[in-house]
Amino acid sequence: MAACALPEPAPEALERGPGLLATCTDGERTVVFTAPAPHFTLRDGESIHPQLRPSFRAEWTGVLAVLQAGRYTIAGEAEIEIDGAPASGAIDLAAGPHGIRVRFDRASGDARLQLTWESEHFRREPIPAKAFSRPARPANVGIARTRRLDEGRRLVEDLNCMACHAGAPPSLRGRPGPDLAHVGTRVKADWLARWLADPRAWRPTATMPALLDDAERGHVSAWLATLRDPKDRAVEGPTDKFRATLGRELMQTVGCNACHSGADALRSLGSKYDAARLAQFLRAPLAVDPSGRMPDMMLGAEEAQLIAEALASETVPDAAPPGDAAAGRTIAVSRGCLNCHAVAGEASTLAAPRWERLRAGRGCLSGRPSVRYALTPPQRDAIGALLASPDAAASPVHAFRRTVETFRCTACHELDGALPQGLAELPPPLSDAGNKLRASWIEAVLAKKKRVRPWMGLRMPHFGEGNVAHLPAAFAAAAGAAHGEGALIVAPPVERVREGIRLVGKGDGALSCIGCHDFKGHPSTGTRGPDMTEMAARMRPEWFERWMREPGRLQPGTSMPYYWSGKSEPETKATIDALWALLCAGREMPLPEGMGAADTILLVKDEPVTVRCMMPGSSSRSIAVGFPGYLSICFDAEACRLRYAWKGDFLDMAGVWAGRGGTPARLLGEKIWTAPDAFPFGSRPKFRGYRLGSDRVPVFEYEVDGVAVSERIAPSHQGLVREFETAEELRFEGKPVPRKFSVTVKLEGR
Repeated sequence: MAACALPEPAPEALERGPGLLATCTDGERTVVFTAPAPHFTLRDGESIHPQLRPSFRAEWTGVLAVLQAGRYTIAGEAEIEIDGAPASGAIDLAAGPHGIRVRFDRASGDARLQLTWESEHFRREPIPAKAFSRPARPANVGIARTRRLDEGRRLVEDLNCMACHAGAPPSLRGRPGPDLAHVGTRVKADWLARWLADPRAWRPTATMPALLDDAERGHVSAWLATLRDPKDRAVEGPTDKFRATLGRELMQTVGCNACHSGADALRSLGSKYDAARLAQFLRAPLAVDPSGRMPDMMLGAEEAQLIAEALASETVPDAAPPGDAAAGRTIAVSRGCLNCHAVAGEASTLAAPRWERLRAGRGCLSGRPSVRYALTPPQRDAIGALLASPDAAASPVHAFRRTVETFRCTACHELDGALPQGLAELPPPLSDAGNKLRASWIEAVLAKKKRVRPWMGLRMPHFGEGNVAHLPAAFAAAAGAAHGEGALIVAPPVERVREGIRLVGKGDGALSCIGCHDFKGHPSTGTRGPDMTEMAARMRPEWFERWMREPGRLQPGTSMPYYWSGKSEPETKATIDALWALLCAGREMPLPEGMGAADTILLVKDEPVTVRCMMPGSSSRSIAVGFPGYLSICFDAEACRLRYAWKGDFLDMAGVWAGRGGTPARLLGEKIWTAPDAFPFGSRPKFRGYRLGSDRVPVFEYEVDGVAVSERIAPSHQGLVREFETAEELRFEGKPVPRKFSVTVKLEGR
């Protein structure tokens, strides 16, 4: 089957808005919104929209773009109509737009809907969002009401209303303000006074209210200026135009400008920070602002300093009004400042009404509020509408879209066909990520700073674990993918590893995957792709098969080649299965043919390899033994003890052989067993040497309590067999030790 790229929809579809019109009701409320696609996965108790109870009826209407005429099968756990007729079985569709209607009834329990299609042009796949469209201005009054509720939700979360008003629905996530513990050290006193006067004059998108008069502002800024870090030792150094230019270029490279443009452009930050303190903030922004709106870009010290010098080079003169710090503390504690901002040892005394007592037109939502959020009348109405119609259930699909909007993910990532603009290099698309990635991998990226493309200048930000903890499951929910990890990763037998490793190398008949993909940390020599040893932990197997078959269809313009021209379906399937089996070996994969650094790599082929060298986690007098089958051991000759075993390739001797040596060899695999921290029997061991048997398996010889002992260690189908033989009878803990005995060590994956 030839590869078939999925280009943008036909011109007729482009005249419409993206996605479908969704009309959903739980019998009491109805919400109307635009959905990229009719895909979702819900747990019991979750809903498709937070305004609806878990039991609902949903209908999606719009247009499906068909790019090639053919016989199509469109399927999903719903009633599906194409051009007004039921889409049951295979149907003939001409190229062009076709009306589509999808109906779904949700009762209790888990629920999942994912529309798929297939034809003679391509295998079965989820229908991508860019294949759907709808009227650009739907004639439906319900969509305006839903948009008003969503705007109210955005405002309530951004303004952090729940910080003062207890009892808000758990589906609402507030935005805490920066920690003020050391604000007097971090920012300039003159700037504090100006910020308190009118936050939006400084930054048009600021959410902090203006609630102080001139005298109060002077007192509070005077108190904040006393909140200093006694351990601060930052020293402001000289700056120059050249370094500032480098800093601005670096901002473009790492992606700062993707978010900081327009109303959020970074202007005159020298009035707020000196370069040294701004660099400190850039290194660890989440320690100050836990909301994640300013994420950790994982900058090095010099990178942060360059950017700080560029930003701090612009200033606006300010003058702080005089004030009394003690009075300022009293005002801050009583007026609610500490409901949003943390200050160690301080707590707010403001008593605000509970959430359920809030009403439109009152308090902050009145025409003359005491706390001035600069809300427009439509914005106040939107918040009032949400108060009058509280959320009914958690909605992971809605939360996914809201989080993507909040953290501006689409400023860098493609999603549902919309491409970011102004970037020199594009990171991986988010479209189909819920079908592609395992939840554990998404969690590792978002919460543990795992990165798969470290060579990119553009940085993947770290938003803080608590701010994105819901996203790993929400990716699958938004894509209609099955919850969980997909198929388990099963360690392949040695025969499958050998078959797969031949395919990824550069030998005759191989696919030469290592020509583009990194391997065990070794950079590829061509266009760099993600490390092959992490792919099974990253991807769901069903997506991997789709990608291998037609990479250009999933990601037009990819450099991933199409391999299957002239190959039969059984041959294609067998090759893809062999590759997946190899990827399941993870870091235990052996190095393929053609891999670099061959002059320092020790590999094991048909017989054991024994080498004396420094080993990690063992003494300088160690002996490493690699067995055929990608199993190796470390024996500590100084302590006469087996230390550990690992799977994968044998050793990289670069540290041992380079220069004067003195650095342990590097394991080319993962440890699967570590010996207990005790000698097997007796005491006072003394190493005498080792000899190689006819099968090249070493036999270690040492003394225990003056008695000669030999130990042979060899692999078995269960793990390792250790065979001991003593020259004389030994006693251990008062009991005789047999002259000959063996011990089997069971190893993971054997």
